[in-house]
Amino acid sequence: MSTRWKTFDKKKAPMKIVPVIQEVFSKINVDACGPLPVTPSGKRYLLTAMCLSSKYPDAVPVEDITSVTVVDALLQIFSRMVFPKVLQLDQGSSFTSALSTTFLEKFGIKVVHSSVYHPQSNPIERFHRTVKRVLKVLCLESGSDWEQAIYPALFALRTVTHESTGFTPAELVHGKNLRMPLTLLYEKWLDVEETEGEPVTEYVFSLINRMKRCQELAISKMEECQQKNKTWYDKRAVKREFRIGDLVLIFATFKSNKLSPHWTGPGKILRKLSETNYVVQLPGEKATSKVYHVNMLKPYYKRPEEINYLISDLEGENDEEQMEIPWLAGYYSRYIPMFSSIAAPLTDSLKGKARKGPITWTKECEEAFDKLKNCLCNYPVLYSPDYQKPFIVETDASDQGMGVVLSQLADNETEEHPIIYLSKKFTSVEKRYSVKVIH
Repeated sequence: MSTRWKTFDKKKAPMKIVPVIQEVFSKINVDACGPLPVTPSGKRYLLTAMCLSSKYPDAVPVEDITSVTVVDALLQIFSRMVFPKVLQLDQGSSFTSALSTTFLEKFGIKVVHSSVYHPQSNPIERFHRTVKRVLKVLCLESGSDWEQAIYPALFALRTVTHESTGFTPAELVHGKNLRMPLTLLYEKWLDVEETEGEPVTEYVFSLINRMKRCQELAISKMEECQQKNKTWYDKRAVKREFRIGDLVLIFATFKSNKLSPHWTGPGKILRKLSETNYVVQLPGEKATSKVYHVNMLKPYYKRPEEINYLISDLEGENDEEQMEIPWLAGYYSRYIPMFSSIAAPLTDSLKGKARKGPITWTKECEEAFDKLKNCLCNYPVLYSPDYQKPFIVETDASDQGMGVVLSQLADNETEEHPIIYLSKKFTSVEKRYSVKVIH
């Protein structure tokens, strides 16, 4: 149970180096950014795209991110770039809908979906942070309409040298840097005269050679950056691997309250997609499965050594092993209903002089041990408390002790969910109380 509440138990896997894309616009990464402040024309989102080879960015302001809007925006992006061979998307409903899937299949575009809640596998997420920062600066200077500021922002990002390639995105796409306002001002100051251009044929061959050389240098630079980042990232990484059928806990990205467990599950590994991505069947939902990155998973152990210890027969003359039985079960008493009454024969055999002398293992002790063994081996069903709802307290008593169940109604207002079990064993004096007094 404690493993579900551990916060800092999320170990990262070694970085996987993605092959460098050599052909410009052959693979494009698309994502939605927002919601942003509503513009005068009603735009709230920004559908962004980036070529993974040249890092060339593009964006389309949209009112919403429904499937119809996304398909229309993709057509605009493809008209300015090209129809790519591979399109990388996240698992948003607008990207996985039947309309979007059919649209991309008709044009023969292969779709690659990133794993859920793992933005590191989506290169365009870093672009979102950059474009938001640029838009914030431009809006502070010229007004709050980010729709008007997005085009100067894109122009600036296309003409800035990218760290991973060593070239500007425009240079890798067009073969030369774009003329910027500073370039025009520079030419004005120096009074640069236009030179007679070279013949078209020579210009084409010169452009091809220049773009080929730029591409080779960019690929070399990206591979160097990838290796450098991997060396730094893998210093504290731990390689982990799961097999089909393994049980895993899933990192809880959404929690109903602060006391909710940090891990949910266990889920079951259905398929291995790569070294880091797995298809996991979610707990309690037989027909539902999702792709998770290995960083979002950790092994679920049934602790076979403890279970085997409980299942094994502990009858005999070893007093130390017999004295461990109520201690081990007592640690989990709040998860076991009426624990004190069930364990009464065991605790009675360890009272007074029985601690020092031989312990008599009776039939009642055997029955109590079997009940505790089954309770400890079963999956606990306790829920986290919701302090916005009323609590329900139920009590009951027997001739051995009394128990309390603290519970709350579920969202459907019909089923009670237990939160904690409490129990107390009666003393020899309390056992002589009348039934009325006990209750």
